[in-house]
Amino acid sequence: MSFDIPGHAAQSGGKRGRYFKLVETPMPAYEICYLDEAGHLTYKFSADCADDGRAKVLAHAMKLPSAKKLEVWSGEAMIYSRPSVMAERAAG
Repeated sequence: MSFDIPGHAAQSGGKRGRYFKLVETPMPAYEICYLDEAGHLTYKFSADCADDGRAKVLAHAMKLPSAKKLEVWSGEAMIYSRPSVMAERAAG
C-alpha cells in the first residue's frame, strides 16, 4: 500500500505529445503496528512511504480509537512510538 506517488513522469525524445516514461524512485517500506492497553498487537500493516515523517503521519491517520499505542518500524529499527517509550518508562 502506498499513499505517495513513487516516481516522476518525464517526456522521452524531447518531443511534445509522444509518450511519457515513468521513472521510479525506491521508497522505504515501513511496518505500522497498533497495540492495546496491555501492549498486545491488535493490527498492523506495511506501507511504502517517501520518508519517516510521512510514515508517522500515515500511522496516526490510520489509527483506530481502540488502539492505545502505535509503533512505526523500518526494518529492525523502531523509528517512532506513541506514547513514546521514554514517557512509558517515566510513568512506570
